[in-house]
Formats: sequence, structure tokens, C-alpha cells
Amino acid sequence: MNPLWKIYKKFPYFEYRHRIVARLPHQGSLLELGSSTGEFARLFKFMRPDVQVTAVDIKDFSEAVGAEIPFVVADITNGLPKDFEERFDCVTTMHLFEHLNPESCEAVAREIKRVLKPGGVWYIETPGLRSLFFPSFSFGRARYSCPMNFYDDPSHVKPFTQGGLFYLMNNAGFVVKCTGAARNRLFTLCSPVLVLVGLLTGKRLWLAVGLFNLFGWAVFGHGTKADESANS
Repeated sequence: MNPLWKIYKKFPYFEYRHRIVARLPHQGSLLELGSSTGEFARLFKFMRPDVQVTAVDIKDFSEAVGAEIPFVVADITNGLPKDFEERFDCVTTMHLFEHLNPESCEAVAREIKRVLKPGGVWYIETPGLRSLFFPSFSFGRARYSCPMNFYDDPSHVKPFTQGGLFYLMNNAGFVVKCTGAARNRLFTLCSPVLVLVGLLTGKRLWLAVGLFNLFGWAVFGHGTKADESANS
């Protein structure tokens, strides 16, 4: 784990998604969908060792994710395991929905609601419209593959607006708590330094982190599953 990420364990409120993880119940459960190699799953587990983190992806990344985090291979557009019914306190989808077609987005949103406990939280993060206007930048591309413009990643289908996230969650039956630009307050404050260091050292990732946080490359949504039994 990069030492810089250790800041989050003591100061999780620099970023909205980390506030959500920090507020999960003791020994709660979190499902990370579209986990890939598990960067965020491992970060969430590092922040909250008491929380049971489960990762899901269409490809088997279990070795990269690590033995500490249970890994499930599944095509989420065809549904999640039946025994996931109302099992999780939180579901996170970090840069997943931009890869899905509209019909799959709706189906996955319904599955997320199914596997959440009543009152459970869904956090979604995805590239926003501003990502369409970022220059691609050839700088450092050969050394580190980090898409800058939305369409630098050929698997991207469409970006989302904050309104688009609101209606996606709302139409699936979630109570939408918040939408916004996905920024890290610390990285936003340090963005000029990150950009300068990235340019001087040839590190494309540092340049991207500085610019993404400064200009708000991604957007997020936070919704909860209503406890329908409370109204019965």
C-alpha cells in the first residue's frame, strides 16, 4: 500500500467515498463491483479492517486482489449470486458504469438494490462530462497507461452527469442523498504541486491526479435503499 494512502485511515474525510466507508457499522459488509485488480477493495479494507470486503469482476483477479478479500467471478449484467440477497451494508461501483450500455446500467442498479440490506448505501463514481474535454496528452503515455480524455479508454461507452446519476439511482428505487464532483480535498489543494512534479519527473499519474482533482474529472452519487418494512 502506497504510504500516501495511509493518510486516509486517520483522515478519511478528504474524500466523499472515504466518509461513507468510515461510517459503515462495526464489522459491516462492503461489496466492490467491477473491482478489477482490487485497488479500491484493498484501500477500503485497509481503512476498515473490521469490515468484510468482497470483490466481484467478470475476470478472475483473485490473485491480484489478495487472499484477505473474498473474490467472486461473475458477469454482473446477468445478475449477482442469489445468496447475496440483502447481504451488504454498502456497495461501491468505482468507474464501472461508464463501461455499460443503458440497459445493463438499469439491470445492475436493480441488482445492487437487491443485494443491499434495508438502509444500505450505494456509492457510484464515474467519469463526468468534463472528461470529454480533457486533452489526451501523449506525455508519459508510454511509461504509464493512464487515460486522460474519456475516449482514451476504448472500452468506455458514455460519461454521466450528476443528473444522470441521480435518475439512475432514483429510477432503481434508491433515496438519493448526494451527487457531486469526485474530488479529494487534499489532492485538490496540492494539485499545482502534483502537476509540476508530474511534469518534472515524467510521471503521468501524478499529472492526472492533479488535473482530475483540480477540474473535477469524475462525478459521484450516494443513495440508500429504503427500509420498506418500516412503512408496512
